[in-house]
Amino acid sequence: EALYASYLHARRSQGDDISRVSLSSFARSVHKQEQKAREKLKSEDVVLKVKIRDGKVKLVASKAETKK
Repeated sequence: EALYASYLHARRSQGDDISRVSLSSFARSVHKQEQKAREKLKSEDVVLKVKIRDGKVKLVASKAETKK
């Protein structure tokens, strides 16, 4: 839910309408993006972060940092 809150905050900051962004639809989208990221990054441990690029809100995947 923290990722969802960050996403909504970022969308609001860009003046986007968030009235139709439900938690359930967001969760489905995140799940799909995580699956694609695991394949692309060849890692089971991926992290999605909210980023704003060129005025658009994106979820960006990266490998999770491992602590040593």
